[in-house]
Amino acid sequence: MKAFCIAAFFVLTLISCKKTEKEPASVNYAQVVIGTTVNGRVQLADISAIKAKWEEAIKDESKNAKLSGFEILKGTVEGDEAAEYYMLVARTDDGAVKTASLLSIKDGKLYLGQDNDSGRPLPLVICRGLCDDACAPVVNIRNGRQYINCTPCLDCKKHETEVR
Repeated sequence: MKAFCIAAFFVLTLISCKKTEKEPASVNYAQVVIGTTVNGRVQLADISAIKAKWEEAIKDESKNAKLSGFEILKGTVEGDEAAEYYMLVARTDDGAVKTASLLSIKDGKLYLGQDNDSGRPLPLVICRGLCDDACAPVVNIRNGRQYINCTPCLDCKKHETEVR
């Protein structure tokens, strides 16, 4: 019995000393370069980490949906004062779900936008609906801040979620 206890002790010790795999380093999405601007031209960077996170975020909206058509849109919002914006957009293959997030620019590099007051990431906006030429992300200004809305149509639903 004593020999069995000693053997069991050594086996348990060996098992507990087993090398554990480290978890992959988490991605700080605020630091991922989404794209660059050179002489007014926008170039999309490798956004595979963002794509995976966005697809995870839309699972509630559309099971097994895959996003495609990632592009950076540059535009000007009209309001009390005109303001330039950059926005990363994507859509599902059937066009039923469109996603967007505002970007910030620093030294010619585009990053996911952050709230100026809290430092938290700006939300991922999900527009869901099958309207012709509608239910698409659009940038507006309210109280001096840019935000994304969905263009109106009967079955369009807007949802915002935080992606980290």
